[in-house]
Amino acid sequence: MSNKNKMVSTRRNFLKATGLSSVALFTAGMVNAQRVLGSISTKNKPNIILIMTDQHRLSAIGAYGETVCKTPNLDKITAEGVLFENVYTASPLCAPARTSLITGQHIHAHCMGGNAGNYGSNISQLPDSQDLLSRRLTQAGYSCGYTGKWYLGTGGEDGIVPSQRDFV
Repeated sequence: MSNKNKMVSTRRNFLKATGLSSVALFTAGMVNAQRVLGSISTKNKPNIILIMTDQHRLSAIGAYGETVCKTPNLDKITAEGVLFENVYTASPLCAPARTSLITGQHIHAHCMGGNAGNYGSNISQLPDSQDLLSRRLTQAGYSCGYTGKWYLGTGGEDGIVPSQRDFV
């Protein structure tokens, strides 16, 4: 795949391309995220679409290079947006990785060490906080949606669902 028309995903280019960064949301415990996001006028706010996948290797997405897998829609999104080429996950398990992304904390701080309710998890619900990614983005004027796997609570009377954490 030719990189001629693709933006090199350096930190500087990423910040230039989007005007904000998910990295900024987690830097310094997301203390300045509301100020940064709130300072962008509604007209100039970029759309943020965060796609988090699991259960596959990097080589399963065409945007990352030659593969037998056909992923034209993901390839188009990455061609028009930002493609992370050097990333780190807080956990190889889905729920702890999502909890780290949503809270901006490492596993030892949020205690979701395994998938909710499974061995290795000290808690079974996503901890509530004003510092959650969804709450910070909502305060900055964004509408946050969530679709797909949750595994961050069981729902029901004692459980939580995405709408209880400012996702629609």
